[in-house]
Amino acid sequence: MQLPTPTDLQAPAKVRPTVLVLGLEGTLYTALDGPLAPRPFLFAFLEVCQELFDRIVVFPDDLERFRRIASALVDTGAAPAWFLDVECMSWDGQTRDLAALCLTGIRQAFVIDAGDQHVARGWPVEREKVSGFSGARRDGDLLRVVDCLQFDIARRPFDRNGAAQCSVSVP
Repeated sequence: MQLPTPTDLQAPAKVRPTVLVLGLEGTLYTALDGPLAPRPFLFAFLEVCQELFDRIVVFPDDLERFRRIASALVDTGAAPAWFLDVECMSWDGQTRDLAALCLTGIRQAFVIDAGDQHVARGWPVEREKVSGFSGARRDGDLLRVVDCLQFDIARRPFDRNGAAQCSVSVP
């Protein structure tokens, strides 16, 4: 199966994205410079995301490390149990190639990340940038994103034409 290029994708501009790509370190939690600190309201944020999107995908730098972090987040009640099995895709640590997601229409993916430099250029995705998270307990950025998702994304119709069947996930 040949994966589509960004210019191959065609769909109405205001349909509901079906795939959510989440940043990890600095977006959902921080663990680089000390102990694991989940972003405030992470559990509620992830639950809303699961309700709104057909697929949630992360691109961990190190799959084993991410699975340990996910397990700790679930064990402490900071993330729902399904987060242990969230879909993981491999990447080079610099650029997320969304071709691996087998998108069939423009704007089928929605990206939430603390940085916008990690998605390969040319992919027409919608994004919501969050501030980089360093462990502050008073951070409410995920609540802002939940409001955005519930106000805008949840009101859009799905475009389920030609849903791709593709599996390029990391085992």
